[in-house]
Amino acid sequence: MSLEDALSHVGTGPFQWMVLVVCGLANAADAVEILSVGLLGTAAETELNLTPHRTGALNACIFVGMFLGGLLWGLIGDVVGRKRSLVAALAINAIFGGLSAAATSL
Repeated sequence: MSLEDALSHVGTGPFQWMVLVVCGLANAADAVEILSVGLLGTAAETELNLTPHRTGALNACIFVGMFLGGLLWGLIGDVVGRKRSLVAALAINAIFGGLSAAATSL
C-alpha cells in the first residue's frame, strides 16, 4: 500500500486537526521567542553596555540552544514517545517562559 493510499484510507478527523493545532501553537511559541529576542537585542545592548559582537553572541545562544534541544528532545521522543516528549518540552518551555516574563531584574 502506498503512502497516498494509507492516508486516504485513514482520512482526516478531529484528532488530526487537534494535532495540527497543537503543533502549530508550539511552532508559534518558538517563533515568538525568536522574534522577541531579536527585538530586545538593541535594548539589551544599550542597557547592559554590550558590544555588537557580544549582542550577536547572545542572539546566537538561542539558536545553539534550539539545536541542542532539538537533538535532545528527538532522542527522548525516540525512547518515551513523541506525545510524552512534546508535552514535556512544551510544559518546560511554558514554565521557564513564564518565569522569565515575571523576572524584574537580571
